[in-house]
Amino acid sequence: MMKYACERCNQLQSNLDSMFTVCIGISKYVDELEEQRRILKAQLSNYIGKDLNLKLKKEK
Repeated sequence: MMKYACERCNQLQSNLDSMFTVCIGISKYVDELEEQRRILKAQLSNYIGKDLNLKLKKEK
């Protein structure tokens, strides 16, 4: 982490670094959920014997 002359700047940088780390973690979690959804959709399609056109709900 970079060190700045003022302590407030160092604290802000630390907070930004932490938020970035959290965002990376959330992104990886979302990727895992999307993969699980794809697998479950395929399994369900196989189980009921037809292709499903399941779409995610659109955010407003």
